[in-house]
Amino acid sequence: MGQVLKIFRLGLCKSVVKNALYKVIRAKNKNDIGKHIVVQGGTFQNDSVLRCFEQELGLEVIRPSIAPLMGAYGASFLYAKKLHRTRSNILNYEQLVKFTHKSQSVACQGCNNHCSLTINTFNDGTRLVAGNKCEKMVHNLDIKKEELPDLYKIKTDMLNAQKKKIKHDKKNWYAFSFK
Repeated sequence: MGQVLKIFRLGLCKSVVKNALYKVIRAKNKNDIGKHIVVQGGTFQNDSVLRCFEQELGLEVIRPSIAPLMGAYGASFLYAKKLHRTRSNILNYEQLVKFTHKSQSVACQGCNNHCSLTINTFNDGTRLVAGNKCEKMVHNLDIKKEELPDLYKIKTDMLNAQKKKIKHDKKNWYAFSFK
């Protein structure tokens, strides 16, 4: 039973490696990704996956000690580059002591979902709306609702106007003409 489990684990590791190479990275062959390879991510903390990766490529692969954190570091560096250096909005102690907010539960009337919304109003007048399933409440807070025409009433009025123009032949009740 132990040998079967080892073979199963090996097959699983090979599957993970081939999926990463040929479906995630989308390499056409193992030569497409180069000769000097550094791996990252928690998957490569597994020694068996790392060894299968090396065997698939026929190369020695470098796994830094921070491999599982490299994606987080990269994302934070990208964010830091895009970050506009502005004054912090974090409340200081005095602001925190004076901080108040009012929470109100309402049913949205923006569409047929009738979402159960929570509207938080802060002491500076800022509002935060939570619980919406569509964007109508969030985007249309201060926009006046457009009045749509009553198409059923318009159609009924047009039909009634046409009925008045029709002459009925008393012998053939189904015959009529428009003038």
